[in-house]
Amino acid sequence: MNLKKYFRYFVFFVLLSFPLTAFSQATKPLASSHIAFSKDGKVKVSYLPLGASPQDLDTYKIETAMLFYAFAMNKLDSAAQKSLMTQVQKGVSSIATDQGLKRGDLIKNNPVIQAYVKNPVEQNLEIKFSEISGKGNQIEILPQAFPVSALAPAVLYFFQDLTNTLPEGGLRLMVLAMGGMNKWYREIGKASDPNSLIQAPVYALNLAVDIVSKISGKKM
Repeated sequence: MNLKKYFRYFVFFVLLSFPLTAFSQATKPLASSHIAFSKDGKVKVSYLPLGASPQDLDTYKIETAMLFYAFAMNKLDSAAQKSLMTQVQKGVSSIATDQGLKRGDLIKNNPVIQAYVKNPVEQNLEIKFSEISGKGNQIEILPQAFPVSALAPAVLYFFQDLTNTLPEGGLRLMVLAMGGMNKWYREIGKASDPNSLIQAPVYALNLAVDIVSKISGKKM
């Protein structure tokens, strides 16, 4: 695996800030992720590289997904948090198998998805990923009034699309970070804590990089 491709942004990630509204500091848009829900229950995920170079877009997608997972967990009630964590962990198991990495199906027969598609609503979610001058990175959720009921399905569809499309190196980092997020929620902190918005993804991504570094025999 080419760790060099992913190393720069993980080092920068420890400086992360997590505002959800406009800041006065200068920001540089890097990428935008779109999750479109249709009335027939179908969902489409797409990406737009705003200021990102093509070679960096995959890393920004992974970082956005982890930040969005943290955001969703913070907004959900305890029962919905537990349900989403369970399904994310099942996704981890479907990707990181005893036979190696697989592009698992996180959506099929998923109770979180099935509950949502019973009453689908046409709506669009945009997650803007930007760099804040001298501060770190941020995501912005648009619209800010996006319904909480759709957050868990949005997370799972986001992870599914990345599972389908990331190169193997990115997929390995993502699945390790998914597991790392759940480890943080189980053993270290609470999703309801505002600090979890930063601490959970930072812990997860640093853990993922450390594991991959040890596996590859490279120091980072």
